[in-house]
Amino acid sequence: SLAFNYLLVHLNPSGWRLSNFLLHAGASFCVYLLSLTLLRTPIIKASIAEKDHWFLALGVSLIFFLHPIQVSSVLIIAERGKLLLGLFMFGLLYFYLRARMDTETRFYRWMILFAVCAAFSDPSLLCLAEHHHAESHHQTSRRRHGVWTSCKAISQEIKI
Repeated sequence: SLAFNYLLVHLNPSGWRLSNFLLHAGASFCVYLLSLTLLRTPIIKASIAEKDHWFLALGVSLIFFLHPIQVSSVLIIAERGKLLLGLFMFGLLYFYLRARMDTETRFYRWMILFAVCAAFSDPSLLCLAEHHHAESHHQTSRRRHGVWTSCKAISQEIKI
C-alpha cells in the first residue's frame, strides 16, 4: 500500500495522511457493520428493539472513529500496517458472523480473503497466532487451534 500511495501522491504528506484517514474510515465502517450484525444475533435481538440497532451500531463506530487513541495511527504514516490490520480484522469478524448467520458461501470466501490480507498487513498477527498455537498445544494436542477456533468459540458464546 505504501508503494501505491507513493505512486499517487509522491512525497506529499497530505496525500499520505488522507489515505490513512480513508483506511481508518473504512475500518470504522467495518466496526459499524460488525456491530449491526452482532445486534442481530438471536440473544441480543431479543433484548434490544430492532429500530435501535442502527443507532447503537452508529454510536459504537463513531466512538471507534473519533476516539483520541486513534490519532497516532492516522497521523503517523509509518502506522499504515496497524490501520490495514484493523480494517481487515474487523472485516474478517463481520464476514465470519455473516457466514455463521447465513448459509451463503460467499461470506466464507470474503472471510478468507480478509484473513489473508490481515496476515500480510502486519506481521504481529502471525506472531500472535503462533504464540496462541504454541500455548494451547502444550495444554492439549487433540483440539484444533488458531483464528478459526477463536471465532468459533466467540460464536458459541453468543449463541449464533
